[in-house]
Formats: sequence, structure tokens, C-alpha cells
Amino acid sequence: MFDIIKSEDNRRTVLFTESAERISGLFRKIRRQISKDLEMPGFRPGKVPKSIIDKQYGNMIKAEVADSVRQNFTSRLLEKEDWILDNRTACGW
Repeated sequence: MFDIIKSEDNRRTVLFTESAERISGLFRKIRRQISKDLEMPGFRPGKVPKSIIDKQYGNMIKAEVADSVRQNFTSRLLEKEDWILDNRTACGW
């Protein structure tokens, strides 16, 4: 879901919202990918506890989730509103 919170000339400021369920699902998916490839002493591949993964890779996971959500929203918004991104201006993300 999104709201256009500011419209000025040919510029739009958009606020995106996403369900907690979808965000949680993205976190689980990325943790699973990391765990599957992670070799850590004392744990079999794919069996590293969530708390350890979050402690070591939490910031990376958050960035991956945010980027995934942003890409999804951007493509849906551009398609729905028939907008074109202007590469000459800086994006606020």
C-alpha cells in the first residue's frame, strides 16, 4: 500500500507501508539463505540458531529486506501510476 504525501510540479513523495506478515516472511527467507550457506563450528549447515544469525548478520538482513520491499513497491507503483523515474534527480532511498 502507498500514499502520495506530497506532489510538487513533476515530483512525488510516496509513503509505502507493508504488512508485518510479509516483512517477517522476508526476514525468514533471508535468514534461511544465510543459514544454508553458513559454516559455523558446532552447527550443521542450515542449523545455526536464528539468534546467532541475527547477531552476526542482522544489519545485512535488514538492508536486504528493505531493498526487496523498496524494489517491489517501486516497480508496482511505476506500473500502476504509469510513472517514469527521472535518473537526473536524487532518489531519497
